Amino acid sequence: MRKRPYHDNTEAWPMSRTFYSCFVIGRPGDPERETPLKLNMARWYEFNMLGQEEYVIRFAENQQIIRAWKGGIFKDISKVVAYLSFPPVFATRIIQDPPSMILLYGRSVDTTFVGADGRTLEMQQYFPDIHYEDGYVTNVWQFDPEFGMDLLERRHLKVGEKLKDLIWSRPVAEAGMLVRDIFLDVRNEMTPEYATAAYHICGWSIACAGYESPSPLRVAIELSRQLYQCLNSVKLGWPFKIWDAEFFPRPPALDLMAQNPPSVFTYRFNGLILGSNWASRFIHLPMWEYIDSVGAEIIPPTHEEIAYSVLRYGMDRYKMPETFVQSKFVYGDEARMMPTLCEETGYPLPARYFCSFDEATEIIKKAREEHKEWLNPEGY
Repeated sequence: MRKRPYHDNTEAWPMSRTFYSCFVIGRPGDPERETPLKLNMARWYEFNMLGQEEYVIRFAENQQIIRAWKGGIFKDISKVVAYLSFPPVFATRIIQDPPSMILLYGRSVDTTFVGADGRTLEMQQYFPDIHYEDGYVTNVWQFDPEFGMDLLERRHLKVGEKLKDLIWSRPVAEAGMLVRDIFLDVRNEMTPEYATAAYHICGWSIACAGYESPSPLRVAIELSRQLYQCLNSVKLGWPFKIWDAEFFPRPPALDLMAQNPPSVFTYRFNGLILGSNWASRFIHLPMWEYIDSVGAEIIPPTHEEIAYSVLRYGMDRYKMPETFVQSKFVYGDEARMMPTLCEETGYPLPARYFCSFDEATEIIKKAREEHKEWLNPEGY
């Protein structure tokens, strides 16, 4: 029999700005989502599958581009924008990938994504592992849902519990290291040649570190701000440390940055990967259900509005600076096509757009001034 859950990860959902407004509190002034959309199990299951498929393709994209770069195929690699190798949620100039990985993790390291489902209190069955040497990916292994089910039945040699039962029955810091024990054995079985390399696992779930990442928000810096919330949940009043975006053990460079105030952390982590730049995210797969449900903002916040936003335990949404005006959301085909048809629609900041903070801010301000019909002042 399973133990009583130690915590309920749904309490962390307010950290996911668009997900939470769509499915929990609703969006004032939005006729499509003024009443929250029902988050039924069919929709939740589809989110699981779509997110994993998107991540698989992002990993493959990064590896192929890195191999092509090392093979001398690109004439100017500084202009190539793709997803970071781990975690694959930041769209950046691919030339930034190796140095960023060395700064974050070290020169020889494995990192494994381990997903938890805060709604069903189960673990995901998709476990990708990336190995780095000098910042470059040299090996990848992944368990798909079918083989992942077998892994979930593996027991911890000391406590005797199955992997699938370890996360929710104890505090995250304790559970994370127990889960790491099992995956460390798996890593050594899969790639014994890397048995002496450093090893981390990274927690994620659909709401906070999962679907806010592949959704077409087109705001890389917003992920940096959300990462601060995840790493400092107890400091910000949450009654427990959450699984999302936490590392076991936490890499020293990341732990040092997490000691900073939120605005400082947001700029520094963004700077580690992007410099003083804005990067528009994008998706490879249609992700029909998620985009139809959550939609996408026509005009995203500026980098300063994200960095200086506030969210503490007990608040039901981020408190944004006074300069922020919520733009309207679009759904369905319009949301799917918006990032790639910006020239035709006039929507700002297309997919894979890479520019300085100042340039992005000017584009956003101009869009707000020239297109009042895109704004929804009731939103915040």
